Amino acid sequence: MFPTLALLIGSFAVILIAARLLTTPAAPAVRNVTCPRCQITQIALRKPANARQWLWGGYTCPGCGLEMDRWGKPLKS
Repeated sequence: MFPTLALLIGSFAVILIAARLLTTPAAPAVRNVTCPRCQITQIALRKPANARQWLWGGYTCPGCGLEMDRWGKPLKS
């Protein structure tokens, strides 16, 4: 029972991620993301601060701590 449930949940997660990637516009390989609050340019090679940043990309500004998506738009907390 549990292996079947794990397989079902895993398949659902893969489908969600694939759908998200297919509907999201492609980001350029090199992008200059600037913090909208303090105007600091974010580094291209980064360490994700949480699972959302690991899956979908994003930045946490080292200057002011603002969390942004991968295009530099502030996220609502």
